[in-house]
Amino acid sequence: MWSNAPASTPFAGRTLCLAAPVKRTPVQSSGGLSGSCNGGFDFHVSHAYMASQALAPGQILFSQCWSRDPGFAPPNNVSLSNALSFEVFP
Repeated sequence: MWSNAPASTPFAGRTLCLAAPVKRTPVQSSGGLSGSCNGGFDFHVSHAYMASQALAPGQILFSQCWSRDPGFAPPNNVSLSNALSFEVFP
């Protein structure tokens, strides 16, 4: 998920660090093995994606991963990563 601004909002028993409106990227699988924490996520911010979202070079974006783990019962099946900010480059 990403946003144009940071925030600190309670969300699913955790803290959502993105201000509304929040944009969600396509659903991904971490590829981790069951019972381990060895998966990972990535998302390529391509030129086509930048154009479709009206993103411009120099713009600062804020991102955070929201994940669900079917190996745990609710509400322990939801997690939010630490937040990350980055600058858009051409």
